[in-house]
Amino acid sequence: MVLKEAIRSLSFFSSLDEELVDDLSAISTLSPYSKGYVLHYENQNTHNLQFLVSGLAKAYKIDKHENEIFLYHIDSNSLISEINDLKADSLSTFSNLELQEDSIVLSLEYNLFKKKFLDKKILCQEFANEALR
Repeated sequence: MVLKEAIRSLSFFSSLDEELVDDLSAISTLSPYSKGYVLHYENQNTHNLQFLVSGLAKAYKIDKHENEIFLYHIDSNSLISEINDLKADSLSTFSNLELQEDSIVLSLEYNLFKKKFLDKKILCQEFANEALR
């Protein structure tokens, strides 16, 4: 799958015209991952906003007795990143995230995304809707 094709496949970006898709492509990467790959661990900081283009992911935590506590699944065409502070320069993870199938993930440089899109009131409503899901 090509980067621009992946961006257009996500409903989050459906309102973007070709020029904005080009702008988004410049700050994005598309990566394939194998089933079982842990995309991030609880309490990590990241500078990437991530979307699951295809595949399935499982969010979970580990308790003090090393037991896994299942939280939820994330399906294709969804925001993966957990948003807890829109003013922060990085994103903190609330849970571990393991891919349950071979998957494709779109990663955006979060600070550039904020500057080029959210600060210009582009995709704000879509972002709020995804963050609240």
